[in-house]
Amino acid sequence: MYGNRLHINRAAGTGSGLNGQLGLKGVNPDAFSRINITGLTALGSNNHERVQTPILTHQFVETLTWIKGNHQVKTGVEFRYSRNEDDFNQSTDGRFTFNNRATGEGLANLLTGWVTGGELVDTDILNSRTDYWGAFIQDDWKVTPKLTLNLGIRWEMDTPRWEKEDNRQSGFATDLINPISGVPGAVVFSGRFGRSKYAHDFDWNNFGPRFGFAYRPKDGWVMRGGYGVSYNGAYARAVPFALFQGFSSAGNFTSPDGGLTRAFTFSQGMPAIVREDLEVGFGAVPLGRAPRTSPDFFQADHLNGYSQQWNLSVQKELAFNSVLEVGYLANVGHKLGGPDVNINMIPLVNGQGPERQSQALRRFPHYNAVNLKSPAWGNSAYHAMNIRFEKRYSAGLNLLTNYTWSKFLDNVESAGELGGEANNGYTHVELRGLDRSYSGNDIR
Repeated sequence: MYGNRLHINRAAGTGSGLNGQLGLKGVNPDAFSRINITGLTALGSNNHERVQTPILTHQFVETLTWIKGNHQVKTGVEFRYSRNEDDFNQSTDGRFTFNNRATGEGLANLLTGWVTGGELVDTDILNSRTDYWGAFIQDDWKVTPKLTLNLGIRWEMDTPRWEKEDNRQSGFATDLINPISGVPGAVVFSGRFGRSKYAHDFDWNNFGPRFGFAYRPKDGWVMRGGYGVSYNGAYARAVPFALFQGFSSAGNFTSPDGGLTRAFTFSQGMPAIVREDLEVGFGAVPLGRAPRTSPDFFQADHLNGYSQQWNLSVQKELAFNSVLEVGYLANVGHKLGGPDVNINMIPLVNGQGPERQSQALRRFPHYNAVNLKSPAWGNSAYHAMNIRFEKRYSAGLNLLTNYTWSKFLDNVESAGELGGEANNGYTHVELRGLDRSYSGNDIR
């Protein structure tokens, strides 16, 4: 059994008690608010307060090896328990903005308590959970003194994300009629109204066959090759702080005319925030009104991405204890998890931009962005030729040189991609075909 724990501590200002000392109302008294004043340097930290205690993983692994004649059979099972207790409060300390529109000076707005914008988000503690199961069997079979085969198969499965304490997990149903707006698209909640506690369905069908061989046709020559299917994790990025619609106290108060009228008075503190009931229609507005909610979700049939890998190489022993190897290898990915994408974009007209920018044209006009997390729609293709020359250590000298020529195409952006794009690499949700090009990790 293996275990890992990771703790992420609080942001600057937390625990200072400055809000309480200053008498700021409606915010966390143990922290210090962020105060933005037009024309002056802001006060307070802009960092989020986040406590993860702990990020926990337990791993159980058991393997068994059985040798019989010219067979060596290895089998095993693996289980991983993962939990993340996440207290992520983007602005429980409060954010206050004072512009200069009403008085001509931002400092004057502060002194008169003329708040032009205020924000507070205090999220419930999310105790997110997921498990991993895996099993495999492999036979290394020495068929003849010149030929060895490696035959095997592996099965693995990640359970969908769920919230351990009280099903504090939201989602989004694209076809459900919203009772507030009367059109499709509604926030839904795990474990409520007959829904499962899981964020999406299980993906059981993750079987990965393996085949390999090594063949020595005659002295000085060796051929090697193999093929295998391997699966990625369920999500393209970590998802401890996600799907929390309805499980936070969130308020955003703004002047209706850009600052001529105050949002509220500073001495009165942040206005009270009333939580909305967890009902179908949560966060929606009637058609024609400005939306106020940006849901996120996993598609119901969310799948694990997988890759097919194969290779073939030939080695020739040369004089002076040296070896030359020429090989071909490939790695082709399917259903790869991509970066989150907003599916609530304004539709295109004949493949080009819309005639006008209007909230009413969106697929879900009663919401802001509707973010699909880790969409399992990515594909990639990597092909390479590799030439390697090695002079093994002898007479005090070792030499190794390698040359690779490759081509790498994909249509989703991986985490930490060398040539990554600021907008996650997407052109438009309707123009997925245009996203296929050279990968940011392509090195020819």
